[in-house]
Amino acid sequence: MILLWAGGAQAFDDGRKLSIGFGGAASSRLYKDLENDKRYLPMPLIFGEDRRFFVEGIKAGVKVINMEQCRLDVFIARGINGYEASDSPYLEGMAERKEAIEAGARITYWSPVGGIKLSGSLDASDTYNGGEATLAYLMPIRTRRFTLVPSAGSTWRSGKQVDYYYGVRENEATDFRKAYKPEADVSGFVAMEFDVPLTANLNMVGGVKAEYFGDEIHNSPIVNEDYIVAGHLGVVVTLL
Repeated sequence: MILLWAGGAQAFDDGRKLSIGFGGAASSRLYKDLENDKRYLPMPLIFGEDRRFFVEGIKAGVKVINMEQCRLDVFIARGINGYEASDSPYLEGMAERKEAIEAGARITYWSPVGGIKLSGSLDASDTYNGGEATLAYLMPIRTRRFTLVPSAGSTWRSGKQVDYYYGVRENEATDFRKAYKPEADVSGFVAMEFDVPLTANLNMVGGVKAEYFGDEIHNSPIVNEDYIVAGHLGVVVTLL
């Protein structure tokens, strides 16, 4: 959910820029019998970059290639998955699934008919020892009053990642929660980001994303849905 903030609808130039603000995000819940069907999370927002480095919320990295049509980044980010057994009565007896630190790279290519973004990351914290890759198509719509960035794409998640977060180990199985060892999964998503200037230095940013998971995640005995919907909204002020 939080990664929706990363690479939002803001278009940065080649110079220095720093924007900070505050917002909130909400997401439907994937696991069974969680106390709240939806998750609401307030959060600070930080976007910054210069000619070589960048920070996008929970992601930070280096621009290896930074041209008008093509940009290649390497980054490190905090993962957003994970749970504790106390999150739901249905998860009682499950071992904690921790958030990972992920390292990866992404390349974005822009053409007159839109952009293509390919990104991949691996677990750098020895949490689940897997990774994921995402391919997305973006079509920015820019006017004098706002910027919209609709996108669509697909994410592949390795079997080790899916098994860690959605599997059930033999020693965690019960009569109502069978052991489950999934393999790699492929999901599809659609999203819409927006950026609305309020003043010369103040912008409202937000968006929504719907992701539909494959059978390996959907068939897990601890998963309640085959999709998740997340949205975010915030205000940032540009300081530099």
